[in-house]
Amino acid sequence: MRLILVFLFGITLWAQERIVTLAPAAAEIVAALGAADAVVAVSDYTLYPPELAARPSVGGYLSITPETVLSHQPTLAVGMVYQRRLLERLRRLGVDTVALRLDTVAAIEKSIRDVARKLGRNAEGKALVDAIESAAASAAKHPAAPQKVLIVFGGATSLARGVYAAGPRLFYDEILRLCGTENALSDTAFAQPVLTPEQIIASDPDTVVILYGPRDRFDAEAVRRAWERLPVSAARKKRIFLLQSDYLLIPGPRIGRTIETLCGVLK
Repeated sequence: MRLILVFLFGITLWAQERIVTLAPAAAEIVAALGAADAVVAVSDYTLYPPELAARPSVGGYLSITPETVLSHQPTLAVGMVYQRRLLERLRRLGVDTVALRLDTVAAIEKSIRDVARKLGRNAEGKALVDAIESAAASAAKHPAAPQKVLIVFGGATSLARGVYAAGPRLFYDEILRLCGTENALSDTAFAQPVLTPEQIIASDPDTVVILYGPRDRFDAEAVRRAWERLPVSAARKKRIFLLQSDYLLIPGPRIGRTIETLCGVLK
């Protein structure tokens, strides 16, 4: 009888959990751990899983306030390390918090374990981490000598205003090495540098991969023509790849799919 009471008490505690996620990646981690039903509010641009996209939003990265979060009566707020000031204020107001760091593969795995521990879902967390490590271990290697790959994030057809790229301090750099390639920007100190056409030419990538979010609108042929006008190896070889998905830009539990997708394209 005592075991039954303890079990029912645990269910009651879980049923009372109210989670607010402060970034799309945080929402994905919570949902992947099986706790989507406990999420009462999310941040702007939360698109996955679909059931969370319909939840109330507390705002975007820079516009979330403690008052907005508290209006949803949360017991737990899951955010990013750069939201530490907001998370500290929420903690002082009685809300439990988790701060996620998602810039490397190891950091993503640790964040998944941290949230899993907070939710009492260690087994689910281990399964997610194991899947990521399995994807990394089986990554398709590029068959030739290491190729210099430039990963950029969307951007306009014109390159004159500069484009955001993935530097060596982001998880994309690790993925490129898993794929048997190397980052064309290995000498930059910035995680997401803004590159001018001159800097792109100086990096002379063998391959360019342009990542778009699911809601981005662009003229694929016009983008390719703009890049193919540059005097770089990728343009001469016509190795300009445009990829659009709802997971390639999110550093969360689906990073295993990102590894598989990027390595598949580069191979």
